[in-house]
Amino acid sequence: MPSLSLTISADAVAWYGAIVATVAAVVSLYVAIRDRSRVVISYQEKMWVMQSPRHDENAEYFCITVRNAGRRTVTLGNVGIKLMNGKALLLSDSVDGSRNKVLSENNPRTEFLTKRDGLPAISEFYRIEVYDEAGGKHYKYFSRFPTVPGGRCRLKF
Repeated sequence: MPSLSLTISADAVAWYGAIVATVAAVVSLYVAIRDRSRVVISYQEKMWVMQSPRHDENAEYFCITVRNAGRRTVTLGNVGIKLMNGKALLLSDSVDGSRNKVLSENNPRTEFLTKRDGLPAISEFYRIEVYDEAGGKHYKYFSRFPTVPGGRCRLKF
């Protein structure tokens, strides 16, 4: 009766270990990058609030939207606006506790409102600053130069 013999060399085991370790490292890196919190900040001008007892319906508001585009939960601290002259404006909505500050996959965004009157012109804004409770700082810079609507510039000669 013939006997079955299996011989594995040390080189084959070393190559197998190197390939498995490399694949595991790539997967771990992908999961670590994917599972972080990513805060996206946007703003809208000339907003009016309708049917809200906390806000004046006749007043124009400046709205800052903070959205968590990542998978990890982030707890927001304060939200403010930094001006070109170095002064900083703190939004009262971020201090008085009236806004949801815990952004997760189930509740990914919140808005902060401030009345437009009394604020400087948008051209004097440098950036929006959002601080989270873990010590992270997130910024949205204002454009210093005019942009082309639609993102394209078509020149015809």
